Amino acid sequence: MPDASCRQSAGRGLTLVEVIAGLALLATLLASILVAFGSQARQIRAARDRMAAVEMADRLLGEWSSQNALPPMGTEQAFPGNEEWRWRLMAGDRGELDASGVKSARLQVFRRDPRGADKVLASVDVLVPGGNGTAR
Repeated sequence: MPDASCRQSAGRGLTLVEVIAGLALLATLLASILVAFGSQARQIRAARDRMAAVEMADRLLGEWSSQNALPPMGTEQAFPGNEEWRWRLMAGDRGELDASGVKSARLQVFRRDPRGADKVLASVDVLVPGGNGTAR
């Protein structure tokens, strides 16, 4: 014959407070997982954008090297077929290079932001002999 206390505990369910506490724990766990995945997804997108920018800069530098010339300083253009991605060539930091007859140019690859702030994703400094915009 079963004991009376066993019959009481077998028929007993969870109280409302226990169910609410369990749901609160579950909701907290799910929220933290979603935040972690969202953050990771943003980091992956940013890394892919940086890799694409580096590849675009490499292609541009390869073209300029094969033509043995750089575009004029201050040039800014969109990449063919993609108005969102742009590049600009600017005069670089002069500093100690002036005495050696070498100039510096900076190539920036960036994504146009409709809110106004362009985000530079890749930047390369190039040394230009003679400072006239042509490479030797």
